[in-house]
Amino acid sequence: MEIQLKPIRILHIMSGFGGGISTFIRNQAEALTDTSIIFDVATYDDCPEEFKQAIEKTGGRIYSLQNPKTKGWKEFKKSLQQPLKEHHYDVVHCHVAGYRAIAYYLVVRKYKVGKFIIHAHSTVDLSRLSKKKQYEAKINQPINRYLSHEPVGCGALAIQSIYGKVPKEQWMIIPNSVEPANFIHSDKEATKIREQVRTRWQVPEDHYLIGHIGRLEEVKNHQLTLELAQWIKNQQLPMTIVIIGTGKLKEALKEQVKEKGLESVVLFTGRLHPIANYLPALDGVILPSFVEGLPTTMIETQLVGLPAVLSDTITKEVDLELGLLTYLPLDSPISKWYDELITLIEMSKPSTRSRIEQASLKGFTNEAASSIYTQYLSGFINSYHID
Repeated sequence: MEIQLKPIRILHIMSGFGGGISTFIRNQAEALTDTSIIFDVATYDDCPEEFKQAIEKTGGRIYSLQNPKTKGWKEFKKSLQQPLKEHHYDVVHCHVAGYRAIAYYLVVRKYKVGKFIIHAHSTVDLSRLSKKKQYEAKINQPINRYLSHEPVGCGALAIQSIYGKVPKEQWMIIPNSVEPANFIHSDKEATKIREQVRTRWQVPEDHYLIGHIGRLEEVKNHQLTLELAQWIKNQQLPMTIVIIGTGKLKEALKEQVKEKGLESVVLFTGRLHPIANYLPALDGVILPSFVEGLPTTMIETQLVGLPAVLSDTITKEVDLELGLLTYLPLDSPISKWYDELITLIEMSKPSTRSRIEQASLKGFTNEAASSIYTQYLSGFINSYHID
């Protein structure tokens, strides 16, 4: 759907660079280059040149914010006022939620902006939080509802978590998205990647290679992955697990693997970029997270044609309905995780065309997601959810 628009200027507020928020902004910026939508970004971090260029190609620029904790309120206010004084904004798109968003709102509201919205990028598992953090999360929900013009987020669970109980017809979901071309490989390319990567990682030729991709943090539940690794070793099964990512649990997880004698079953690679250049080496993926907003990794792996076994706490929105995903309760026997992986791996791979079509149909391609975002910004729609 091609929409003719008057110029629309958006100010994105993000606390720092890296992770899903900056990826979302960059993907949208690149998809909306040569349109009438202009992005400015206000952030505390220095941003890499490729991100800066994506923003500048929309006609915008990056503004540096001063941290109120170290520089004081006056300097923070002055830094945020700079773009607001220089431009009229149709939307201030704030990627900081809860009580932390109040400071931005108090400055922004003194200027004639079209609307101020808070974007829900993550979920909160209250059962795993301290009493203090549970109270904070509950307090943040009405704050977000009050400050944001609409409940905006990457998915249903994220919106419900960050905003609390709001009617479904009010949800404005802007899907996390990817560029399909980056994840589509010819058979020749995929075979070459598979051979090179598995040789580099010294994976036995007769082994299935299963990836656990994500930050090395408690919410990703690497303990279940290590439990699976222990079971694989005990049963002497032909499977190797590669843990891809970095985070605060890196050293603790490596120590556990060493203590349990799992070095022959578990590999650590750190963060791999671009991940598309490694996925064809895998046979499948495991994602036993306690909670997720909307894991873009699952869109990427399905576009490659990789099967995955996920915890049933993860949103079904991410399923492209290609038969590549199986959801399991976290308390399922560990043998069940192995069996389901093998069952999926042995199934035929969906066609390239069907993978791209389904990703686009659900709004997960950059083109489809930017169309949804454009329709929202232009006032054509004020509600959207992934069926």
